[in-house]
This record gives sequence, C-alpha cells and structure tokens, in this order.
Amino acid sequence: MLISWIGDVRSKLKTLDQSRRALVRFGRTMAVALVVLGALVFIFGSHPQRGYWLAGIGAVFFLLSRMSPAVLRPVQKGWMTFAFALGWIMSRLLLTVLFLVAITPTGLILRLIGRDPLEIRSEKDSYWIRREKEQRPRERYERLF
Repeated sequence: MLISWIGDVRSKLKTLDQSRRALVRFGRTMAVALVVLGALVFIFGSHPQRGYWLAGIGAVFFLLSRMSPAVLRPVQKGWMTFAFALGWIMSRLLLTVLFLVAITPTGLILRLIGRDPLEIRSEKDSYWIRREKEQRPRERYERLF
C-alpha cells in the first residue's frame, strides 16, 4: 500500500503544471490565504504577533509571484507533494467511513428483513426482465430528460 501511495503521488507530480503562469497563480493564492489566515489569527487569536508573521509571509509570496515566480518552483512542488499525499489518504479514509456508515448497515438491514434487491440468490434461468413492446412517439426521443 505504501508503494502504491508513493507511486500515485509521483505520477501526479509528473503532471504538475510548473509554467510561469501557474507559479504566479500559486504565489498569489498562497499570499491571499496567508494574509487572510494572518488576519484571523490577529483578530481571534491570543497571540496577534503570529498574525503579523503570517501576513508578512503572505506579502513575501505576493512579491515573489510578481518579481520572480521561478523562485516559487520548489515551494510549489513541496506544497503539492503534501497536497497530493493528503488527498490520497483522505479519499481512502472518507470512502472507508462512507462504506462503514452507509453501505454496510444498509446491507445488514436488507439481509435481516430477507430482501434481495439484486435477486442474487434466486433460482432463475435468466435475469432479463421481459418488457412488452409499445409504440413510442418520436417526441419522446427528442426530450430524454
């Protein structure tokens, strides 16, 4: 599983856009996020100095994105490596929780009441459902939804 995780993150990093435009966008996004986070820490936090630091780092990101976006390339690569790894973990975690919370209880309840919606345990020769032929007007095919 660990090898799959590393391989998935590496394959995503190979497709990472590191053009000048993408680096400028990354720098601006980080700048806005850090300034907003700094303002929130300044307003609601117990240590307003940390808000200044975060806003200052955001200002550095903004200046670098305007003057020399190429300097942000290793920062973007590191940040996106973290983001891809976290996304890999969270998607599996959320799908596991969804399966355990929604699908497993539903299956158990259906089993307890003896319902088989897929008719898996039936002794039929075929699972096809016969439908009677009916004349359908041409307008039905023009508006399918």
